[in-house]
Amino acid sequence: MRKFRNLSMLLVMVILVGNLFAGGFALSGIGSRAISMGGAMRGLADDPTAMYWNPAGLGFMNNSYLSLGGAGIMPLAKFKYDGHEPGYSAEEVEADKILHMFPSLYGIKGSAKSRIKYGLGVYIPYGLGATWDAFDLPDSMIAHLGPSTGKVPTTWANGFPEKEMLSSIGIVDIHPTVAFQLTDNLSFGMGLSILYGMIEVQKFKPQSEFIFTPPSTVEYSAPTTFNMKGTGLGIGSNWGLLYKVEGVGSVGVSGKLPANLKMEGDAEIVAYINSYVANFGKAPGTVAPYKATYKPNGKAELKLPGDVGYGMSVYVKPNWLLSFDYSFTFWERFSKVKIEIDSINILNKVPMEEVIMNTDWNNTSRFSLGTEYMMGNMAYRAGFFYDQSPIPDEALSPTWPDVSEKLSGNFGLGVQLGKYTIDTNYEYIHFAERKISQPTEDNLEGTYNVNVHALNLGLTYKF
Repeated sequence: MRKFRNLSMLLVMVILVGNLFAGGFALSGIGSRAISMGGAMRGLADDPTAMYWNPAGLGFMNNSYLSLGGAGIMPLAKFKYDGHEPGYSAEEVEADKILHMFPSLYGIKGSAKSRIKYGLGVYIPYGLGATWDAFDLPDSMIAHLGPSTGKVPTTWANGFPEKEMLSSIGIVDIHPTVAFQLTDNLSFGMGLSILYGMIEVQKFKPQSEFIFTPPSTVEYSAPTTFNMKGTGLGIGSNWGLLYKVEGVGSVGVSGKLPANLKMEGDAEIVAYINSYVANFGKAPGTVAPYKATYKPNGKAELKLPGDVGYGMSVYVKPNWLLSFDYSFTFWERFSKVKIEIDSINILNKVPMEEVIMNTDWNNTSRFSLGTEYMMGNMAYRAGFFYDQSPIPDEALSPTWPDVSEKLSGNFGLGVQLGKYTIDTNYEYIHFAERKISQPTEDNLEGTYNVNVHALNLGLTYKF
């Protein structure tokens, strides 16, 4: 009789994928103009994307706006396995090059006759993904059973995926917003986030431990894939204050309250049992290699973190603006996740109903700096940010693009054509190389390198 000794860990790897929504898959910001200034917008917030950066900015808008935007983002990720498991490529491998598209839409009702302003935005604050082919089933394995101690040839059942690790993540935020201009210089705003998440994640573990009895208790490790597709709903909110002195600059503070996203999905666990194991205790060749497949359903309430930050903008000249932003994200809130699963029977009919997973993420800081120079109807922009990664060494694997601290450089251009404004931006994000040398149940040892190229475009109509 066979059973999973580490079943709880396997189910966690399948179901606990909501953490990919945050940190590792958070986009660098919303809006072509804002991103071109490095995201230094909390103390500026003077265009429709204010409902994301600092909703208080709507309070000073005396016109109405319709704005349509979009971002095309391509991560370039490489991984070099530094461990000793057979089957991994000895060479550096590269994730599939996939261009991820993220549209956005904003509408704002503003008027100089009213101190109350309204807005509605629909955008994607979290996204991206990665697809890897770093492992092939080996044609021989170290013998863990019987008297043999060397490598033995083995065959496998068909169907092992060509891409054994993948992730595709996206959260849509439907964001109604209201702002109150309290005085001529001070505004307060708040917004509601109606969150809808979509996810597909496939993780891979080259050794999932089994116990074989009878005739004796011995251990064997089988390559196992873990796939989950799921969706979820959640509610969040943000708030902000903005103090503005016309012609001088402005300062602002804003934050995002924690949100809980209720995820449900279908999981599939497939263990690949080779011919050596399949015939253990039997005449050689009497049992073909096979796949052991399990399909549990899972539910989890994922506690997304809040954040808080402040910013300021200063006019060096009437046509030259400098802007600074600092934000702090409370990732420690995401230190533990409780996962409920449908009671399932694994080979020996042992039911599993609940799993607790400790993630131990770290709080992070981000610093942004941006500038905008107006010349006639043209705006020239540049920006920079430094951002930490919340993911500890114990949890990093190739399915996470956010492998380390990152630096971003941005260059943008805007042009005003009557009531229309067109904004464009190029962004480059460099991640510091990161090496993981101590393997755990949730990471993969190796050397990680990631760079990201992104283009943003926005069209705004003022009326």
